[in-house]
Amino acid sequence: MPVYQLLGGAVRERLYCCNPIFGWQVQEDFARALGYLQRIVDLGHHLYRFYVSGDSALDDRFLNEIKSRFGEWFRLKSIDFSGRFSDWVEGVRYGEVLRHHAPYHFEQPTNDLRLCAQCTQRSDLPVSLHIHNLALGYEAGERGACTAFNIACVSGGPTHVRRIFALAEAAGLRSLISTDQESGVGTAAQVHLGLAMPNLDLPCDPMGPVLYTASTVGKTVRVEASHLYPAPGPGLEVEVDEAKLRAITVASA
Repeated sequence: MPVYQLLGGAVRERLYCCNPIFGWQVQEDFARALGYLQRIVDLGHHLYRFYVSGDSALDDRFLNEIKSRFGEWFRLKSIDFSGRFSDWVEGVRYGEVLRHHAPYHFEQPTNDLRLCAQCTQRSDLPVSLHIHNLALGYEAGERGACTAFNIACVSGGPTHVRRIFALAEAAGLRSLISTDQESGVGTAAQVHLGLAMPNLDLPCDPMGPVLYTASTVGKTVRVEASHLYPAPGPGLEVEVDEAKLRAITVASA
């Protein structure tokens, strides 16, 4: 049977996911970063996660340019601060500059839960944090450090992270599935998890089949219009191509 059946059964047919835009690429080559977006639009996708560059004015200009070029083909899933701020005032001010782009949520303004609580209290949008275990989830909830749990399969696998989803639901917090770095096999696991979790409240991050130019699998999830669909069949139903696996494996792995 499919993995999502082992996790309790599917409550949805597909997972709404985004493509990443990296702020450091915007800094290095503004025009090239826009060209990357054109490629994603040409593939029929419209949802994006924006990792800030550290220059709020540059980020605002880039996002304005995207909206003027692509219109309805651009929707912002989140503004990802990647824990960069050591001062909650700086985080709030950065968010205020970009708030008008209407993301679903702000992500990880700081790695300090005390400071993050200050950002969360001053935001009219959800604020998500990467929650890797139950202890961190309990502390984040008690401190009011976030209003959404950002949960990844790499944090112990699907069976473990089900408990983090349950904690979010019990605490009245939203949840979503991260991250965007998984390849074919990992993305399939994220999709099966997402199909089975009833309290999946925000768009998710996995987009490996589009992000990577090389893959170890011959068959994996189907990606269409910023939605991921599981391959039909038992298990994860992915086919690992041994020749591709050897070709992209490095000695340091």
